[in-house]
Amino acid sequence: MATPIIETRNLGVDYLLESGTVNAVRDVSFQINLGEIVGLVGESGCGKSTLAMTFLKIVTPPGKITKGKIFYYSGADGQNGPVSVLEMTSGKLRRYRWKEVSMIFQASMNSLNPVIRVEEQLIDTMLDHGYDEEEADKRVNVYLNMAGLDPKVRRSFPHELSGGMKQRVVIAMALCCEPKFLIADEPTTALDVVVQRQILDQLKELSRKLGLSVLFITHDISVIAGLADRLAVMYAGKIVEVGTVTEVFKTPLHPYTAALMSSFPSLTGEKKKLRGIPGAPPDLRKSVTECPFAPRCPRVFDKCHTGEPPLIKSADGHMAACYLINMEK
Repeated sequence: MATPIIETRNLGVDYLLESGTVNAVRDVSFQINLGEIVGLVGESGCGKSTLAMTFLKIVTPPGKITKGKIFYYSGADGQNGPVSVLEMTSGKLRRYRWKEVSMIFQASMNSLNPVIRVEEQLIDTMLDHGYDEEEADKRVNVYLNMAGLDPKVRRSFPHELSGGMKQRVVIAMALCCEPKFLIADEPTTALDVVVQRQILDQLKELSRKLGLSVLFITHDISVIAGLADRLAVMYAGKIVEVGTVTEVFKTPLHPYTAALMSSFPSLTGEKKKLRGIPGAPPDLRKSVTECPFAPRCPRVFDKCHTGEPPLIKSADGHMAACYLINMEK
């Protein structure tokens, strides 16, 4: 049995807007295990970043966690947990964030303070989590080097660095307090493909070297292929497919996953015309009474309109929220 590092149970997050309540994350139960890299993919607006922010309890108004539980297993072997993240006091949350679980935020290149040198930003993070000044100063070089940067970068201001270098600084900052679980929210989106590859290789190597569990969020399913151990696909606030990368890429069970995979080009084999996904996701201000992908699905049939399908386990062990699995047994 795999040992979890963090899990959600029936988690729900709403955004309370003037135009109505948006059910951004809907009844999500999900587990990430010690030492594994999990990819989370889906279209923009499907709830990926909102789900990630719940792990740090940083969903802010108009967002609100409305149901469910989040458990963090604090021991290196998972034996000291579970600890309820949603029940942590402000003091415990301050120690938990960055020391246990850290995050590379979306558009993280803009999250650095433009008027403070790189070294000060890393040192401030470590001082706030119990390191003394001398130790924090020494660790700056260690983690910049670990992120693929020359230690000389420590004296630079963010505007003096390229996009890829700033991204590496943010990775160093996320790692400098030695967390056990790292959330990377689209960390390569604004970078060119060469730097993207370097960052992905760096994250994979760091996970292996440090025994780090990673949740890698992206809207580009092709990015995950050589990085993750498992892949979860999210649509309309729910996880609709989850399995090993090999299982999902070889035999995608949900029509949405198959549609995502057909929308990016293959580097090998016969050239094929790419196909977009017609239509749009459902309005999550309204209750969902059928499979949320049904209006866009090329394989829709009568049962799809009777209610949302649960995650169903297939013969090869991976799961998808699709009635077709029972049909094809």
